[in-house]
Amino acid sequence: MYQQPALYKSNDGIFCGVAKGLAEITEIDAVWIRLAWILSMLFLGFGFVFYIVVAICLPYKDDLKKNHTPMVVGSCMRFANKLNWDTGLVRIVFCMLTISSLGIMLIIYFLLRLILPKNNEIGTIDV
Repeated sequence: MYQQPALYKSNDGIFCGVAKGLAEITEIDAVWIRLAWILSMLFLGFGFVFYIVVAICLPYKDDLKKNHTPMVVGSCMRFANKLNWDTGLVRIVFCMLTISSLGIMLIIYFLLRLILPKNNEIGTIDV
């Protein structure tokens, strides 16, 4: 049985649906999430990069099947399936670690591709 992932983008958000999707999940008004994101962009500096990474990594609410398909070579999806975590969350963490490590995580990404079994060896997910 297919389970809804913990994170997704909303189809009717203002900019990519990230804030509205997080608002639907957390049951917080989207205005507060947008305000927090704007403040992090202005004062901490990482908000814009994080927003773009989240917008790329998360599937839309009506297209959740993409959460279980590989985006590049499938290492994040395999890692998430092995640990029974949300694939979008693993992709976000991996992308942020890649940016902060100046690309060293890419080596780990391709090593995981060689080490982790294919999705059909882990067990398939009914979609």
